[in-house]
Formats: sequence, C-alpha cells, structure tokens
Amino acid sequence: GVRSGRTRQICDDLADALGVIVVAPYFFNGDGCGGLVSGPAVENFMSPLPGSVQRSFLPRFFQALWHLPTWYREFKSTTWEAIAPKLYDNIVPKVKSRGAKKIGLLGYCWGGWFNCHASSSPEFACAVGFHPSPVRVAKNLGDDWKKALDEIACPQMMLNAKEDDAETKPGGIFEEVLSKKPFGAENVITTFDDMRHGWMNRGLLSDPLVARDYEKGMTMAKTFFKKHLEL
Repeated sequence: GVRSGRTRQICDDLADALGVIVVAPYFFNGDGCGGLVSGPAVENFMSPLPGSVQRSFLPRFFQALWHLPTWYREFKSTTWEAIAPKLYDNIVPKVKSRGAKKIGLLGYCWGGWFNCHASSSPEFACAVGFHPSPVRVAKNLGDDWKKALDEIACPQMMLNAKEDDAETKPGGIFEEVLSKKPFGAENVITTFDDMRHGWMNRGLLSDPLVARDYEKGMTMAKTFFKKHLEL
C-alpha cells in the first residue's frame, strides 16, 4: 500500500528529480490490502523486510494466520474490473487536469500486475515495475496474465529480485513477447541477483548491498521515465 516502506518517499524523490506530478492512488480499503492491521501482519510473514531481523517464526505465523481471511477477502475482491473504473474515471482525468501530457506507471509487486493491465491503454506512455509479480497475482485472482501481456502497448521496465518469477526475468515469456512489439527495443528487463523481493521500497538501506541496488534501481527508473515521458 501507499504507506508501505519508502513508497511515499520514492514518490517525492521522483517528483523532485523529474519535475513531475506523482500520484499514489489508494486502490485498497485502508491504504493497503487487508487494511492497516491485517495487511502488515500478513505482509511481514509472507514477505519480511529484506535484511531485517524478524521475530521467531511461530508468533509471526499465528499472527498472519489470524489476519489472513481479512487480507485474502480484499485481495480477491480487488480485480481489474473493480479498479479500472477508479483509474480511468477518477485518477487519469484528475492528473490530466493538472496539465499532464504524458503519464507513466510505477508499481511494486502487485503493482506489476496492475501495470500489465493498465499498459494496454493509450493513456500511458511507459511502465516501471520494481520486483513485479504479475504472474503470481494473476494466478491467485484467476486472471488471464497471458492475455494482459499480449495487450501491453507501451515500453516496460521490469527490475526483478532474485526470487521473482522466471516469466518476468531476462529470457522469460515477458521479454519474449515484449521484444516483438513495435517498442521492443525500448524495454528494460533485468534481475538484481543480490536482492530479495521488496528491496526497493522496503529493504533496509543500512545494508550496503541494498543501498547500492536501491540507488541503481532509482537511477534506472528516472532515466526510463525521462526518455518515455519526454522530460
């Protein structure tokens, strides 16, 4: 959600560095999936902060188990059909009313799935996915991720962690399909082999490797946006 890790700080950094409007929409009730209580409980078990010292397994497991039904109900209800009207009827018109001529997308994990669907629209010029999970999310939602991939219509940057899905890594089906698009040469798909899923917005910057690859990821994203938003 918007309050997860450095998400808002990254928005501010991009706004300052690129001189653009950055919008962080609320697609889930209570900010993140499951709200401000159930969401973190499940997240900290399923995807703990990279590099952090965690409580022992059993307390985290039982806390996540208690909150899982609330989290899962909201996750399953947040389909593309449910959120697309919010995007096209509310968010895009408001961004355009502020003078935006080109709009780019940025997503983490679930946001990689969001990017795939939204990138079929001519409203968007490009998309960046930090540790994207379009395949994993789509499978849990019963969504046709291959159809969404086929319909992508703008350049993509996909920065994967070492344990992210093979489909979104170099040599995977995303690269295979996207390379055949008219913008095939513009896509950037790579893997950060030292990083765990979540490092960009939730990894501890006190870890030198995380700090190094966080800065690298931000630099790559800014360069990508500058090019495709014509800044």
